[in-house]
Amino acid sequence: MSSQFNRAVAFILKWESGLVDDPQDPGGLTNFGIALNRHPELTREDILNMTPARAAEIYHGPEYWGAIQGDQLPPIIQLPMLDASVVEGPETAIRCLQRALEVTDDGVLGPITLKQATVMAGDGLVQNIGAERIVQMSKTGNWPHDRRGWARRVIAASIGALS
Repeated sequence: MSSQFNRAVAFILKWESGLVDDPQDPGGLTNFGIALNRHPELTREDILNMTPARAAEIYHGPEYWGAIQGDQLPPIIQLPMLDASVVEGPETAIRCLQRALEVTDDGVLGPITLKQATVMAGDGLVQNIGAERIVQMSKTGNWPHDRRGWARRVIAASIGALS
C-alpha cells in the first residue's frame, strides 16, 4: 500500500472511527466506515468485530481504491477521492471528479478523465472536487441532518490533500 493510500485511510479512520448504528444513516450498522448495507458479503458480526486494519484492507480493495483507480490518480486528489468513494460511493466520487474537470459526467474513470486529472492536478482541482461533493450531498435526503458534519469533512479532506 502506498504512502498516499495510508495517509488517506488515516484521514478516513479519523472521521469514521467506531461503531455506529444510526437509524437515520442509510448505511445502517457501520464500523470504521464499513457499512453492513454496502457490504452484503459481511455479516453483522463482521461489522461488530471490524478493526482499523481490516477496514483499511477493504478500502484498498476493488470497491473503493480499485474502483477509483487510486494508484493512477494524481497524488494531490487521492485523499479526497478515496474519502468521496467511502462517503458517497465510487461512481458518485468519479462523477464529482468529472464535473470538477468539466469532462463527460458518466461515472466511468477512463483515460480521458485520468489524463485531464493529471493535467489539472493542483489546488483548484481539489477545491472543485470539494465543491462538487457538497453540491452532490445537498441533493440527498440526509442533507438536513448531516450537512454540517459532511461539509466539515469535505473541507477537511481538501485541506488534508493540500497539506
